[in-house]
Amino acid sequence: MKQTPVQRAEITTSKRMFSSIAILFLFLMCGCNSLVVADDGQDSAEEQYHLGNRYFTGQGVKQDYREAVYWYTKAAEQGFSEVLLKVS
Repeated sequence: MKQTPVQRAEITTSKRMFSSIAILFLFLMCGCNSLVVADDGQDSAEEQYHLGNRYFTGQGVKQDYREAVYWYTKAAEQGFSEVLLKVS
């Protein structure tokens, strides 16, 4: 059965979410006190926006407005329009 582009995108998103959940689970199980996120340049604009939100609110990471602005800027540079609403 041939998949539509939407179905392929949903599968890709599901795989990314599963990977993120697995990493978070391992992070929580090891008892780490901080999460270091490497910028490999392969994050989607939406993921960068959500990471910016996490730093802005301090959800799962130490609240850091500078780091939030960094990730919001990266998302905006890729044309993610939702970030423009956040910072306006």
